[in-house]
Amino acid sequence: MLRVGMINFLNTIPLEMPPGTGGITFETVPGSPAKINRLLLSGEVDVGVISSAFFLAHRDELVRVGNLGIVSDGPAMSVGLFSNEEREALLRRGRRLAVYETPRSATSILLNRIILERFYGVAVVSAPDREHAEAILLIGDECLETFDAGTYGTFLDIGTEWKHHTGLPAVFAVLATSRESLAEKNSELTLYFSHLLEYHRRLYLDKDSLVAIARTRTHLPEKTLYEYFRSLSYIIGRREEESLSLFGRYIDELQARSPEEGDAVRRVLGSLS
Repeated sequence: MLRVGMINFLNTIPLEMPPGTGGITFETVPGSPAKINRLLLSGEVDVGVISSAFFLAHRDELVRVGNLGIVSDGPAMSVGLFSNEEREALLRRGRRLAVYETPRSATSILLNRIILERFYGVAVVSAPDREHAEAILLIGDECLETFDAGTYGTFLDIGTEWKHHTGLPAVFAVLATSRESLAEKNSELTLYFSHLLEYHRRLYLDKDSLVAIARTRTHLPEKTLYEYFRSLSYIIGRREEESLSLFGRYIDELQARSPEEGDAVRRVLGSLS
């Protein structure tokens, strides 16, 4: 039986097809993005939505399934950097910025470092905890809820920043499988993707149903949820492919800047896999 990794963030709802849909059966395995990354690579799940950075780091072992992923062509709302410093001071070229980085997503950490270091000339220093941080990088539901609460004065939306500096949508995650699972379960994966694509299309177009499901998981207001799901898309087309390639090149450049930078990137990818 096909084993499907499920992250269960609000942004994955349009990709969470219930077992039995279309008459196909599969087992769901819940977990954080980092856990699903690890389970997919080890073969403990056959398919799942995984972080783009992890996929790019393991292109020899992993294969994308179809053209589904998690994308924002502008504001992402659920991936961002929070601070009580003014934006101008936060992004002052040449400064060193102590950032507490969410331990849940390599993609967000690397996108944030690329944006700050490459585009603003701000050196990122990892803070051990929130208390010692000048800025906090959050993702998913926690990011949405923190933004909605208005706890911090400054919010840098990673999707907005990526689009502004590259002209391309940000691809945060892709649907992928291992080469081993593809060889052993190709027909099951093909059938699963076919039904998932149809399920996604129906649910994504029905924003009322989408928001109703989301409201069972969060206390965020309906207005925020409608805005959130309008900000996301799930199909990876030509521009998204270009963005993934650019992200991969920027990660390689980040690693090549110095032995220390290379070690830092490898630690991020290693600890979140």
